[in-house]
Amino acid sequence: PLGMESGAIPDSHLTASTSYGSSAHDASKARLHSQEGAGAWCAAQNNNKQWLQVDVGAETTVAGVITQGRSSNTYPQRVTSYKLRFSRDGITWSTYLDKLGREKIFAGNSDQDTEVRHLLDPPVTARYVRFWPQTWVHHVSMRVEVLGQKLSFCSTSLPLGMESGAIPDGHITASSQYTTGICAASKARLHSQEGTGSWCAGQNNNQQWLQVDIGAETTVAGVITQGRSSNIYPQRVTSYKLRFSRDGITWSTYLDKLGREKIFAGNSDQDTEVRHLLDPPVTARYVRFWPQTWTGHISMRVEVLGQ
Repeated sequence: PLGMESGAIPDSHLTASTSYGSSAHDASKARLHSQEGAGAWCAAQNNNKQWLQVDVGAETTVAGVITQGRSSNTYPQRVTSYKLRFSRDGITWSTYLDKLGREKIFAGNSDQDTEVRHLLDPPVTARYVRFWPQTWVHHVSMRVEVLGQKLSFCSTSLPLGMESGAIPDGHITASSQYTTGICAASKARLHSQEGTGSWCAGQNNNQQWLQVDIGAETTVAGVITQGRSSNIYPQRVTSYKLRFSRDGITWSTYLDKLGREKIFAGNSDQDTEVRHLLDPPVTARYVRFWPQTWTGHISMRVEVLGQ
């Protein structure tokens, strides 16, 4: 739990489209198990334009939600279905989708006090969470909790399988290779000395890329790179960009805090690991390393880190 029930999320971070009458019905009364005020957030109108918003305070991996109805012996009110919307900045919003790409409708509450929990597969990186009621009994009234993990950019990031081999060769591809087989993308595993000692691109230009298919949508928390393992060819990528995709078709480039395509520092020698943790992490299945500058030749070995 991220702090609705505990109070770690302050009242000022809880807002709503409308509230019914007095402050007894406002968003601050939407805390899970709360019996304060009217016993829930209660919207001023009953329509599907209403929403309850939780600002968790920082970008977070949101893994799920819990809902309850209104705590009241007099007013048996509850939300019976809802959608979820997420935002990183409080301005641009996206609705959570099901596996078919449709806006997902979450089952709500069949009574007032039983917790109904939904875990998100995949989780979402966001700061703001909106509960968007679709159907209700008697009145739009609810109490909630948000589940997740505040992003911690430290040793909790674990290798996803390049070095270990858990990611199979068939999931590692590239734009080109210098020599078939010995320079292939499968030679891009961290610390590998197989073949020519790394993936080596067929050409030296910034249209080259190395792609890792993790196998399923994952919270990608960082990457590690090395240059080519060779006593003869001192080759390495000195800067690169990262691109991500959930389906292998639609790609987005990782951005810095100013909204520009982020350029990651690469390697200054062939064997030292250079690690970058992503703040915020990205939910993706496919990761592309996109070299921008290099020494000698575009050659690299990599690992992908996840949570």
